[in-house]
Order: sequence, then C-alpha cells, then structure tokens
Amino acid sequence: MGIIWRRSPALLYSSSFFAILTICLIVSIDMASAWKRDMCLPGDIYIDSTNDPPQGSKDCKFCLKWCKEECSDLDLPASSYSCLAAGDIRCKCCCGKSLPSSSYPSSPREVSQLHSEFKGPWPQDINLCMKDDKYLKIKHKDGRHCISKPSCEESCKKEGLRMTRAECGAGGRASPNPHYEWYEQCCCGKLKPSPPPPPPPSPLPPPPSPQPPSKTPAPLSQPAPPPSPSKTPAPLSPPPPPPPSPSPPNASHPPPQWCTPPKSSPSPPSSPCLFLTSPPPIPKNMCQFEDTYVALHSDCGTCPSDCKKKCSGMDSSMVTQRCTVDPCSQICECCCKNNKPSVPGPSKCQPTDPPPVKDCSICITDHCKDKCSEGAVIFPGTQCAST
Repeated sequence: MGIIWRRSPALLYSSSFFAILTICLIVSIDMASAWKRDMCLPGDIYIDSTNDPPQGSKDCKFCLKWCKEECSDLDLPASSYSCLAAGDIRCKCCCGKSLPSSSYPSSPREVSQLHSEFKGPWPQDINLCMKDDKYLKIKHKDGRHCISKPSCEESCKKEGLRMTRAECGAGGRASPNPHYEWYEQCCCGKLKPSPPPPPPPSPLPPPPSPQPPSKTPAPLSQPAPPPSPSKTPAPLSPPPPPPPSPSPPNASHPPPQWCTPPKSSPSPPSSPCLFLTSPPPIPKNMCQFEDTYVALHSDCGTCPSDCKKKCSGMDSSMVTQRCTVDPCSQICECCCKNNKPSVPGPSKCQPTDPPPVKDCSICITDHCKDKCSEGAVIFPGTQCAST
C-alpha cells in the first residue's frame, strides 16, 4: 500500500502568502526605482513628454527627431533619448550641458528602459537630491530662461544653505499641441563649517641683553688725602697746570705749540709729544726736477684729495702723493706737474730777497726748491749772493 504525502492547509496558506508578499515586494522595488533619471548625467537638461503623433509616425523615430529639435532650440547637443510606443508615445530626452559639446556623440544614443519607468510623475516632481539636502523647484517661462537666469544659488542662500546641485527639467506634450512646464530643480545642503581662525602670531623674541662695558684700566692717580675733620672742605676746583719745564741752555725758543697736548684733556704718559723739543725734520723732496713739491699738514685719509685740490689751485695736476706719519702729525707730500714751458722768466725769488743763508755752499737746488714750495710758487732756478 503506497503512502500519499499531503500538505496541511496551514502550510499551503503560508506558502501562498509568502509568494504574494514576494511579488508585492518586487513590484514596489520596481516602482521605487522608476524615474530616477539615470539616463541623464547630473547637470544635463531633462525633458519628458507624452505625445499623440499622427498616424504613420507612432514609433521611436518620432522621439529621436523630437529630442534633436528640442536640444537644438537650446543650443545644446542631444546626448541620449528613450522611447515607449504603446498607444501614445512617451519620449525622454537628455540635452548635454555638463560636458563640452565635443564630448557628446553626433547623434543621441537610445537608452532602453523598463515599461514602469514611463509611468511616473513629471521631472519637476522628482526629488533628485541627497538624503540630507533640501529640494526646491523654481518655475521658468521656457528652457532658455531656465539656463540663462539660474536662481538656485540665491534661493539656497535665502534658506541659509548652500547649493549642491542645480538642473533644468521640463514635462508636457509635444504633439498635437506642444506645451511644456519648465522648472529649475535645486538641491540645498548645509553650509560648510568655516575654517578655524589662524593661530595668533608667535611672540617676538626678547631683545638681546646689552653687553657689559669693556673694562678699560683707569689711569693711575695719587689718592687724595682725607679732609681734616676740623675744617670745612673747600669746593673742588681744577688742578693748576704743571709748571713749564726749564728750557735747555742751547735752545733759543720754546717748543712749538702744535706739539704740546691741550691742557683740558691730559694725554697718557706714553705720548711721544711730551718729549719733543724741536719740530720734525723737513721731508725730503720726492718730485722730479721739473715738478713742484708741496708739503701739507693734513690727515692721511684726505691726502689724495688735498693734493689734487692744491695742485688744481696752482693750475697744475697731481703727479703723485704720499703721506708720512710723525709722532705728532701727518705730513701729506704732493708732486704737481709743471704745465708751463720751461722758459726762464722773472723769478719771484729776487736777488734782493736772498734766502737767509750765510754760505753759498748750501744754496743747492733742493733747498731753494723747498723754499719755493712753502710759498706755493714755481721754482725756475737758483741764484746765490753771499752777505
């Protein structure tokens, strides 16, 4: 005897319920996925239409022609289209705006879509924003106005938000009486947090501490005797100048004043000028015979310019110069070029004015030349007359 297996009524009921639930879930998922505008790139223009074209043109070629014409009116390339021919003709079109015109094909490509995707609402009623964004739609009179006069950014600012997406879309009929409603679709997101303020500037480093003054040994001085307690101390007064040192017996005149240090600022004991009793010797003439020798008491740093100035005052030019440092002064020696022809002329050293010499043996060229240089005159020759 064979055994016949039968399902219980409860099990049969639960299986049927599960099958019905599965079908409803599939249908709801299909409806939820419809009209997501996946055929257009973000930023492209989306147009949807329900049409009742005349007989003989109720096929998808009508949608292809319609899409090209609509995009051409907007000065945009047609990038893709979709078609549903079932009684009326439902057409969808994407006009390329998000990419350069050269990036789109010359003819729009056809996109196959499910039948359910043609039974949803018009484009402006589709929320294309992210979950946390706010959806706004702004009506425009036509497609050109929507493209040339965008309002999403200003509308998002009024809401205290920032624009995250903006597109133009239209829905209506293309045949027999063309009519479309154009809307600008806006997505407004939260404002980005403002960047943190820049850190405060770092404090300036402290100024360097002043260096301690160099320790210069003070000149040795004799300690002053303490004042007597029974007498009132007299007001301080500058010490009297030291008595002049006696002149040596063979000296006929005192040492020159330029070799004596000033009384107000005593010189260190090591100054060589305190021990000079006669002026430094006259420097030796270093010039050529035809040039003029000039000696100046000036600083070595200004010797070149002083020589040029001196020679220029003599209608001459400087040939050479040197500076000699003596213990108490600096002597600048100059050679000025003799620009005048060597023609004997009247000498400023007249024979009636002989130099103070007693012996013609010392009346040599250098001696007369030095004397003429001291008077800043030209030396033409010598003439000696003994007295």
